[in-house]
Amino acid sequence: MNKCLAKATFAEAWPCIEAQPHGGGHGGVGGEVSGTQMKREECMRWLMNEQMVNPVSSPGDPLFYLHHTWLDKVWADWQARNKTQRIKEIGGTNVMPDNQPFPARPSNIP
Repeated sequence: MNKCLAKATFAEAWPCIEAQPHGGGHGGVGGEVSGTQMKREECMRWLMNEQMVNPVSSPGDPLFYLHHTWLDKVWADWQARNKTQRIKEIGGTNVMPDNQPFPARPSNIP
């Protein structure tokens, strides 16, 4: 976190935050199981703990919102280090690069 918060510009800070605190939070919670038949208990465990790494279904996990709220705090902490400048600073595009297509929805998600 300190490495990301020490970045001087949005163009430097954002990739740092995206790579570790953001991606690491999703990955640290867990990934999805394969499309096998699951017992009810397994299904509930999957829903509660293991869908955070899937960009399509992760918003279905309540932890998604806690995680992204924390990222809002990280962003505010970065801005607070030079609020006059950083409250207005932004950069980059608002579309995903062509070399990073959005993954297809998994077959086990209706």
